[in-house]
Amino acid sequence: MSTIGLFVALAGLVVLEGRTILTCLRALAVDGRQRLSRLGSRFLGSEAWVVATIGLAHATYPEAVHTILGEGALGAVAYVAGWMLRDLGLWVGPRHGGPTWSRAAVTLGAAAQAVGAIGVAAVAFGGIEYAGSASGTLLAVVVLPVLAIGIGLQVVLYRIRPAPYFTWPTSGHAD
Repeated sequence: MSTIGLFVALAGLVVLEGRTILTCLRALAVDGRQRLSRLGSRFLGSEAWVVATIGLAHATYPEAVHTILGEGALGAVAYVAGWMLRDLGLWVGPRHGGPTWSRAAVTLGAAAQAVGAIGVAAVAFGGIEYAGSASGTLLAVVVLPVLAIGIGLQVVLYRIRPAPYFTWPTSGHAD
């Protein structure tokens, strides 16, 4: 049961955070400001999903997570550093007219996240024998409904207009 919950969480992570990263990778495109405006505050939900998935993985297979993060530390550091850089651009950009540097930070941060995620995944998939004990069964029984609620919240969040403070200016501001 806990393994199923982890796979559901990983699938959600790939879909939700993957969509955010792909949107951010195109921030420097001609229509980059519009893309980031459509992203709005939805990226916060995908970030919460990442944190929840990491917590579930650690609770379910702690030995495997420690080994994977130990061997894939460079990828994990690249992912977190990219995450911080991307968020810097997402939070500062709309408040300061959406200058090119903030969109470049968003793009560079998303690229670092993608490279870091690929590095950690390469270590994880190269070491399937790391699967530890199934010590998170009770947690998975609680977490699975939370994951389902999280998916429902994502659907609701995608239907809500982004908050105005996340709206990137699209005209009248020079880069």
